[in-house]
Amino acid sequence: MSPKRCLLGQGWLQVKLNIEAYPGREFTGKISRINPSVDEKNRTFEIEALVANHSGELKPGSFVKAVIESNKIDSIITIPANSTVYLFGTYKVFVVQGNRIKEREVKLGDRLGDRLEIIEGLQPDERIAFPRPVSC
Repeated sequence: MSPKRCLLGQGWLQVKLNIEAYPGREFTGKISRINPSVDEKNRTFEIEALVANHSGELKPGSFVKAVIESNKIDSIITIPANSTVYLFGTYKVFVVQGNRIKEREVKLGDRLGDRLEIIEGLQPDERIAFPRPVSC
């Protein structure tokens, strides 16, 4: 199936943009063009969107995080953002196994508000413990 048919067939017309320069602000637009060629390495393709910019806040070449919502539902694992520990370049969680807690490295995906998507390292039925906050 072509990317255009896949996106438009699923009702994916609106795009939401977040820019680090404007924390907490969300810009919205509509998909205007979909590149029909897919990058074979990571199975992605380029999309262009028209976004209103009446105040001139959006600058050419700016990096944004874009979200294209669809009516397709996938199951993902998310955990509270404050349940991870970042140490020596890796993210870790503490998994409850019986009456023990084991440290485990995880790979993170998107940040969804105050939750983090877990791509690798945790199963849906596993419970995690929260690390104790460090006080100075």
